[in-house]
Amino acid sequence: MPPITLRRAVQKNSKSKQKRKPARSPSKSETEGSGGGSQLVTTDGAIYFFRPKGEHGYLSQWQASPFTDGTHSYENAEQYMMHRKGVLFAPDSPVTSAILETTNPRDIKALGRMIPNFDETVWKRERLNIVTEGSRLKFRQSEALKAQLLATEDKELVEASPFDRIWGVGFGAKQAPMKRDKWGENLLGKALMVIRQELQEEATSHNVDSEPKPESSRESLESQYFSGSEHPSESRRTSVRGARALPRRTQVKVIFYLVFLNIVLYYI
Repeated sequence: MPPITLRRAVQKNSKSKQKRKPARSPSKSETEGSGGGSQLVTTDGAIYFFRPKGEHGYLSQWQASPFTDGTHSYENAEQYMMHRKGVLFAPDSPVTSAILETTNPRDIKALGRMIPNFDETVWKRERLNIVTEGSRLKFRQSEALKAQLLATEDKELVEASPFDRIWGVGFGAKQAPMKRDKWGENLLGKALMVIRQELQEEATSHNVDSEPKPESSRESLESQYFSGSEHPSESRRTSVRGARALPRRTQVKVIFYLVFLNIVLYYI
């Protein structure tokens, strides 16, 4: 599929979404809270963020923050997330390739919705691990971003998106403190707090340039913010088990072959 076709598909996708009636129109206070100029540290001590142009916009997935995973280069964390999503479900799809060639996060998000072979169950299992790893790469490879994240100290990090109850809380920055009992999952905020604590512990031990934490240490740290199926380490364990497991028929064939080989060697 030529790139121009994908581009038109993204534009068509965006136009169709503009025609739809929104599920809920954000209030003026919500749009101000997630926009550009308002202060996003409220009296409850939490730090609220949403779009890159707002206060603490560097926490946003859409913030321009180039980094690499050793194989590919990414312009922002949204691109990393959607590319990994494409690799998970359709590694050879032109949509997955187009995500790597697109830098605008809004277009990247639209392409992410077009990835074929999507499986909601698999995505729920893998998404948090992917986003946490993307944030880890983003903040470890930029001293400026690392310093900004550490400057938030121990404040709660909250994605104040009035449109997203999975990665955010479903409310803008002005409304969120009063609606805490109705918050969504805030998975992005929790992932960022995991990365922040990793960096804090390294700074405390005067070992800032050390290698990333071993798996066991990460699991212990992540357990403070996540539980059950949301736990990033749980998705890693599930993926490893799935990668190593052989089909039953294959296991039988291997066992039969080994028994036969032992018998032959015995009589030689």
